[in-house]
Formats: sequence, C-alpha cells, structure tokens
Amino acid sequence: MSELTTLIKEARGHLDAGRSLEGLDLAQDVLARARQAGVPEVIAQALDLNGEAWLLRSDYPNAMTCYLESLELWRSLERRSEVISCLQCVGQIDMHVGNLSAAAQAFSDAFDLARDHDPATQAPMSHRLGMLYARLGEIEKAQQFHEAAVSVHRQLGDKAGMASSLNSIGTLFLSSAEANRFTDPVAAQQALLRARSYLEEASALAAETVDRHLQGLIVGNIGSVVARLGHVDDAIELMQAQLRIVREIGDRYNESLSLANIGEALHLLGRTDEAIEALRESLSIAETLESVARQRRAHEELARCYEAIEDYARALFHFKRFYDFNEATRSEQNESRIRDLQVQIAVNEVRREAERYRNERDGLARVNLLLHDEAYRDALTGLANRRRLDEALMEAYSRIQQEPLPLSIALADIDHFKQINDRFTHAIGDEVLRKVAHLLREAFRDSDLVARFGGEEFALVLTGLELEAALRVCERVRASIEAFDWAAIHPDLRVTLSIGVTDVVSAGSGPAMLALADHKLYEAKRSGRNRVCH
Repeated sequence: MSELTTLIKEARGHLDAGRSLEGLDLAQDVLARARQAGVPEVIAQALDLNGEAWLLRSDYPNAMTCYLESLELWRSLERRSEVISCLQCVGQIDMHVGNLSAAAQAFSDAFDLARDHDPATQAPMSHRLGMLYARLGEIEKAQQFHEAAVSVHRQLGDKAGMASSLNSIGTLFLSSAEANRFTDPVAAQQALLRARSYLEEASALAAETVDRHLQGLIVGNIGSVVARLGHVDDAIELMQAQLRIVREIGDRYNESLSLANIGEALHLLGRTDEAIEALRESLSIAETLESVARQRRAHEELARCYEAIEDYARALFHFKRFYDFNEATRSEQNESRIRDLQVQIAVNEVRREAERYRNERDGLARVNLLLHDEAYRDALTGLANRRRLDEALMEAYSRIQQEPLPLSIALADIDHFKQINDRFTHAIGDEVLRKVAHLLREAFRDSDLVARFGGEEFALVLTGLELEAALRVCERVRASIEAFDWAAIHPDLRVTLSIGVTDVVSAGSGPAMLALADHKLYEAKRSGRNRVCH
C-alpha cells in the first residue's frame, strides 16, 4: 500500500507541475494496481487522481466517469470531506459543459454537507453557487450565496476570501447596471453606486493581503464602475493603478486589457493621441500573446480614434482587422458550441450509464442487506459489532500511515450494569443499552465509528481527533448520559458511564491502542466511576 501512496504523490506532482499527460499515464497505472489490491479507499483516491488528470486535459466525459465512481465509494466509506470534494468536481464539470441545473444540484448537495461539517469548506461552496446562479441569471440568489461566503470568510478572518466574494457581488451589480443602461437608467445608476460600494470595501480588504492579482482585478472593476458613472478622469487613475499591478506580477493578458480600457477612456476625454499610444501598446501585447479577443478590442478602439482625427485610411485598416477578428471569433464560437454540445451529450450518457449501474447495484444491495447487517451490526443496539470494529481499526491505521493524522480510541462502560439487570430486569437493561447506544451515536461525527464491544462496553474510533478534542467530546457524552431523564424508563433508574481514552498511535496497531484505552477505563472504574481518564 505504501508503494501506491508513493505513486499517487508522484502522479499528483506531475499534475501540479502542468504535466497532465505524464500524470494521466501514471494515474491510470495507479488505478489498475489499486483495483487489483481491492482496497476501496485507495481505489477512490486513484479515481480522484484520474478525474483530475482528465479534467486538466478537458476530457469531461472521462473525468465525470471517474468522479461519479469515486463519489459512490467515498459515500460508502462515510468520508464526508471527500464526498464534498467529489460533488464540487462533478458540479464543475457540469458547469463546463452547460448542464447548469445538474451543476446546481451537485453544488447544493455539497453545500448541505459542508454546512454542518467544516466552515472552511462552506465559503468556496457558497462562492461557486453564487457564480452558478449568476450564469443562470438569478442575480438575487447569486448575491445571497456570495453574501454567505463573505460571512463565513469573516468568521474565519480570511480577508482575501472576503475581498474576492465582495468583488463578485460588485460585478453582479455592474452587470445589472449594463443590462438596465437603456431600459431603466435610474435603476442602472443605483446598481452602479451599489457596485462601487461593494468593490471599494473589497479593495480595502485586498490591500491588506499579498494577493496582487486580486488587488489588480478589483481596482480595474472599480475603474469600470467609475467610468460608467461619468468620472472618466478618476477612472483613468484607477485603470493606471491596475496597469501598474498587472505589470508588476507579469500578467501580460490583463496588461493588454488595461491598456485598451485606458485608451478608450482617454478617447472619451478627447485625448486621442494618448489614447492611440495606449491602444497600439495593447495591440502589440495582444499580437505577441496571439489573443484574438484582445486584438479585436484594440483594433476596434483604434478604428474609432483614427476616425475621430479624420485619418480614414488607418481607421479603415483597423476596422477591417476588427471585422476579420470578429468573423473568426464568431466561427470559433459556432465550432465551440458544436463541440460543447457533443461533450454535453457524452457527459449525459456517462450519467445515464452510472444511473443504470447504480440501479442494478442497489437491487443487489437490497437482496444482500440483511446478510450484511447480520455480519456487521449488533442486533440489539444497531451499532457496529466487534467484526466491524476490527476492520475499522485496521482501516484507521492504514489511513494514518498514508497520511499523518491524529487518531484517538476510547472504550466506554456502563457503570454497575449487572446491578441494573438484577434490580430492574434484563428487559430494562436492554433498553438502557439501546438508549446509551443512541446517545453515543448522536454525539459523534458521521466519520467516527461507534461499536458495541461486548456486553455493556462500547468502543469509539475517532480519526482526525487530537487527544484534547477527544477528551472534550467524551466528557460531554459522559455528562449527557448522567443528565438524561432515565426515569422515563424506570422511576428509580440512574445510569452513568466510565470512559478510557488514548491517542498513542505509537502503540503499533489498533488493537494495541484499544488495550491502552481498556487500561485507562480500568483507571476510571478504580478511581470512582462516572469519569473520563486518559
């Protein structure tokens, strides 16, 4: 398994360095080996790796195939973080190919999972949903999700994240102003003022970060708003500030755009010679980059400038070049639409095939469900049984060897349980076991394993929790069981719990850690019961 982990890291290194073909070849080899080894977690990791490689190569059908399969595996393993990540990738593919309603569903599912999981995952999910709804034209929903992202970023103290989301809200209002410019000038003016407010707040926050690209983007957007408000001199200053930033970070593509914007603004002020100088520089950069969009924009503005000074020969030359690029863009867009439609059909077929497979699999799963429950579930409490616990301990140790994560294991025991059976009957004792099992399951995360170890003992496998956090959770559970209204079961009934906890992964194995937790449980019993020891 360590060899596969090494290969996964090597493949990811290729992908991170932009070597998508080398990364894909190695990822496919890793997936074949993982399937042969038959370890679901490693297969899911390999599928994610392949999905990422195919996505980098814009092969959306193959990427979707990988992510849908890994999504099913992560769900079966109850790995919420990985499920959230997969859903984001599925939604991203759907956005690329124009399946916007499917993308909305994937992002919404991921958002719902992230809401009660990790605040850090909520903000990017809200941001993606905001971008999606903006594309759908549902501006109010888009704003709501971007506002939610701002709120989470603010809680996390993430100024760059806040600035990015505020910038997105500002551009929403800028787009709204453009849409209403001729039909409702008053609404357009109000939208511009709101856009400026959001963008200036974003700019102030971005200035406190090291993200120069974000700073330049926001300053340029403010310049666009200010120009549309009629303050062209102020807009030019902002555009020049953006130009300095993009030059500083070597962003030639946006340098060409900034110069074109400056040229257009200078032309509006009647400073045509300066405008032509900026536009010619923009065109030179665009030609070096072979950017059709940037060349088209520069030729269009140059044609207007030369027409204004009555240099009709040059005006005609640039207009013809603009027209040629416009036709080329239109042709490319038509070809792109055809390609996108073909890709969308292929991706949808992948989805239908996955759905057919899922239906067949679910049919078989229903047939085997009772057998599975008997093999891995405790009949009385519904918790995992000893067999499942043994497997979980092996899986947890395998996971922390691949990726250094904290691991805590606890063993809990109902105090004086024999006396409960003797005094209140075994039926009452069984009800106590079921209720304690329910309270334990409710208290821990979906990713934690709660198992009936035997008799009145319960084992807890808490992957990713340091000892201090595990102790807090166990203490909260202990207190909740002591405070529970046991009189509902019997007027004289009182139930408490003793718990032993360890995080000593150096013990060498899951069973060895369980033995240490058992020793700590004995200490809790010996020192008076109804307590947590470590």
